[in-house]
Amino acid sequence: MSSLSRRAFLKRGSLAVTMAGVAATLPAGLLEAGETGAGSASAELPEGAALTEPIVAHVRDLAAGDINLYVGTREVAVHDPHLAARLFNAAR
Repeated sequence: MSSLSRRAFLKRGSLAVTMAGVAATLPAGLLEAGETGAGSASAELPEGAALTEPIVAHVRDLAAGDINLYVGTREVAVHDPHLAARLFNAAR
């Protein structure tokens, strides 16, 4: 097992928090759709929409746009190369 430096830990932790923050801004319809293409999810939140639990995004395959969203105890698979690229660029 390799040792993890404080700097590496903070860098990786910051990346995860950034991705979670970006994922928290996703429209609620995206979570219900399960799978979406670029531009198919509504850009506006439904009236009264609010987060009741954190959303964590895990980009599994950047080139293919495969993303797993973890919402509470649920896992939602999303295929959106444009969203994957936006998350990647936001985390840089």
